[in-house]
Amino acid sequence: MNEITLQNNQTTYTAISNRFLDDYMPKANGEFVKVYLYLLRSSNANSPISISGIADKMNHTENDVLRSLRYWEQEGLLKLTFDA
Repeated sequence: MNEITLQNNQTTYTAISNRFLDDYMPKANGEFVKVYLYLLRSSNANSPISISGIADKMNHTENDVLRSLRYWEQEGLLKLTFDA
C-alpha cells in the first residue's frame, strides 16, 4: 500500500494538545487513540510510513488502521486523500 508522509517541526518530544486529551480521547476507542498517537510520533521523524507499517507496529490489521484514520477524519483531526 502507498506511503503516508507526515510533517512536523518538533523533533525531541511529541506534544499532545489538552484539547485532544480533554475532548477527543475520552470518547475514542483506545486502539484509535494508539494509532493517532503513533501518527503524531511519526510526524516528528518527517519520514514516510505506510498503513501496513502502522498495522505491523500496532499489531492491527490494515483495515483496523484505516478504520482509525477514518474515525479521526470524521472528528476533524486529520484529512485523508486516496490515490487511484
